[in-house]
Formats: sequence, structure tokens, C-alpha cells
Amino acid sequence: MMNCREVTTSASDYIERRLNPLTRLGMLIHLAMCKGCRLYVRQLRLAIRGLRALGTTRQPASVVDPHLLEHFRKANRPQGD
Repeated sequence: MMNCREVTTSASDYIERRLNPLTRLGMLIHLAMCKGCRLYVRQLRLAIRGLRALGTTRQPASVVDPHLLEHFRKANRPQGD
């Protein structure tokens, strides 16, 4: 049987049916017993469906808002800077 950490790292492969039979069985057993992981897999499945529904026709913005970019730079800067 898998633990919660293993389930979360393998969840997308489970949804996409890319797990080998033994790993899939371990996932199914864990999901039968763990409500938190069932909810996680359900949310991930919904997110994947939503992204697929958007399709590939949308392109990322060619220009990033400079204020947003600066916010991310500050958030990821080491504390001593």
C-alpha cells in the first residue's frame, strides 16, 4: 500500500493511467482508505479537465506586467538581500 506522499506524487500518472498494475493497485487501496487523498485526486482530476477544456489555442501573454514580475523577484529573493 502507498502512503499519502507517494499518492500525491503519483496522482497525475494515476489519472492518466500511466501506472503499472501493482502501483495502481496500491493507489486504489490507499484511496479506498484515505479521504484526504481521494479529495486531492478528485481536485487534480477536475483541474486537468479544466485545463484541457481551455485547449491549446491560448497563448501566454507576450508582455509580463512589470509590477507582477518585481513581486515574484522579491518573493523569491534570499532573506539576506
